[in-house]
Amino acid sequence: MVQKSVVNQLGRSMIEMLGVLAIVGILSVGAIAGFNKAMSKYKYTRFLATYSMFIQDIMKYQKDWVRTRRAAGLPDNDGTQFDLAVLLEQMGLIPSSWQRISDKHIVDDNGGRHRVSVRQEQVIEFQYSFHALESEQKNSTEEAQRCVSLINDVLKQLEELSSITFWKGNTRFGDFIYGKQHCPANKLCLNDLTYNQLYDQCTACAKANSNCSIVYYLK
Repeated sequence: MVQKSVVNQLGRSMIEMLGVLAIVGILSVGAIAGFNKAMSKYKYTRFLATYSMFIQDIMKYQKDWVRTRRAAGLPDNDGTQFDLAVLLEQMGLIPSSWQRISDKHIVDDNGGRHRVSVRQEQVIEFQYSFHALESEQKNSTEEAQRCVSLINDVLKQLEELSSITFWKGNTRFGDFIYGKQHCPANKLCLNDLTYNQLYDQCTACAKANSNCSIVYYLK
């Protein structure tokens, strides 16, 4: 009788085993979701570091871009964009994990689309769209958070930053935000914006019907 009692105490019913398996399954799903979120954050952090270096490398040749624009017959006061994608590829300035997809656009390994051009005088224009294609699905909340990170962690650190604005499609969306070295009186200055104010700006763009783009000028 003693042995039988011990066996009964050590045994597990099918319901108990199913309960254990269910708990393990739930924990596994949570662990996978957490891992995917961490990997996504790591990937974007790595992108920000790569993007920062990409910008710095381009600005080293600012005068050369201007001279090349002039050689193409475009005057300094002409606002026509002179695209640099082909030249950037020829000079090896495009990160190895990125790809030029046209004479104008470069796609990074995070799914973003870039356009770099000379506007006028010594102004270099950068356009960054969060998705390479307008038809791609997007998460507005995640896009807004990435927008804030890009501006705070990369653009805000650039002394050459003249101004930032947002675009949806081919239409400017939102106010101009000026860099600390180029902010006129009574204008919206990047250094004066709180996190919440900047998040509101990014959210408004991310919720727009067309793909959100950040356009900024360095000089």
